[in-house]
Amino acid sequence: MGKKLSGFLFPALLFAWAGAAWAQPVTVSHTTEYVVKFVCGDSNLSSGTDSETAPVARGNFVTAINVHNPGTKDVALAKRVTVALPSQLPGGTSLFEAALIPAGQAFEIDCPDIRRIAGGITPPPASGITDYSDLNDATLLKGFVVILSGKIDVVTVYTVDRTVRNVAQNENVGGSSSIQVVPVVGRARKGTVQATPHP
Repeated sequence: MGKKLSGFLFPALLFAWAGAAWAQPVTVSHTTEYVVKFVCGDSNLSSGTDSETAPVARGNFVTAINVHNPGTKDVALAKRVTVALPSQLPGGTSLFEAALIPAGQAFEIDCPDIRRIAGGITPPPASGITDYSDLNDATLLKGFVVILSGKIDVVTVYTVDRTVRNVAQNENVGGSSSIQVVPVVGRARKGTVQATPHP
């Protein structure tokens, strides 16, 4: 039987916030759900690709989900990754993973974290993908991160680099970069969920 952790708080002795993990699965109690879109990797589109049928515009995309606990007590959360594939093909969903945000502290869920969690998902046979964990860091991966917790602040930073590079001369010849900061509004969802410890 795993420990039960409140989305609002739980004793610090159950978890060393500096990076230690629980020794067994836990039950996280939550009141709010945050659903965050992510796009990670290089779209790898050539100039001859039809932009209307491409999954995203040409560029290298990075998503960073910043999570902040504004309260005075530690907050537990559970997070999972759902992969979205083209052609209306569901890409699968990971198990929930538990984490702790100490009072007044913050952390980031970035593309390497998302790829690590997605590595535990079995892709659908129709996708032609054997294992998401086999995809390299440049491969385009899209979907959602779902966070269950108490009241917290969730802000997502999206950046894209559309630098045009002359490979023959090994130099950049133009392009642009952009950044967008998007606050994520939570919705009421009260309940409990089983989650594995953050590795």
